[in-house]
Amino acid sequence: MTITRSWEWFSFCSLMLTVFLEYSVGQSITKLTAESQFAIEGQETTTLPCYFIPTNAVIGKYYWKKNETVIATKDDSDAASRYSLSDPKQGDTAGYVSLTINAVSRRDEDSYTCGVNDESTGATILFQTKCTLTVYYLEKPILNPTQLFTNIGETATFTCTEPDGLPPINITWTKDDVILDYSDTQKYRFFYATLTINRVDEEDEGVYQCKAENAAYHGMQGKLSNNVTLITLGSTSTGLVVGMTFVDVLIGFIICLLVDFIISKI
Repeated sequence: MTITRSWEWFSFCSLMLTVFLEYSVGQSITKLTAESQFAIEGQETTTLPCYFIPTNAVIGKYYWKKNETVIATKDDSDAASRYSLSDPKQGDTAGYVSLTINAVSRRDEDSYTCGVNDESTGATILFQTKCTLTVYYLEKPILNPTQLFTNIGETATFTCTEPDGLPPINITWTKDDVILDYSDTQKYRFFYATLTINRVDEEDEGVYQCKAENAAYHGMQGKLSNNVTLITLGSTSTGLVVGMTFVDVLIGFIICLLVDFIISKI
């Protein structure tokens, strides 16, 4: 009886000691995950989190790779680097080691790998997990021509050079800083990056712009093109010629002088 109780007591003490050691020293990592993120070009920072379970795992060296190239390690403290690592931290359900990227740009979009050395058991075991960073961006559109002269009653066409951007881009048009109403389909023909105005009249004169927007850049964050001014030159019946150049005017002037000279000699 005494031997049985002694064995039970020894087993209980051994179990408690094991629990105590696991709690104090740490348990081995059972799960490592990194979360993919979205960022906007130009934002100050973005953070890629890497979570490990359990929270009391003993973490040795750890690092982050970008497309299989190491960009930051635990021992890397380069103040000039755009990358920085957090110290291992414990949350309520998981610990984490995070990578922070400063001055985010589209070149940061890539696949990233979080690597952690687990030293909970005294041996070093490497765990790795991957995630991706997607960077949204939008360039400024360019509107052509830079100035447009059109006879009243004729057609005016504006072309907006499609800017590069992510996610997909939507183009809208403004006249004198007010969104243009294209509901009159007989008057306006709108095909993505081209705007055509039929039967131009004096009310169509003004300053036109195209505006590029996407899910990340919209409203005030959208990108406006350069200004293009539409100027009407009267009806086609008046005989005015659109696009007359300096050479045309010079030739006309010379002809007038010749006619005047011939008349004076008669």
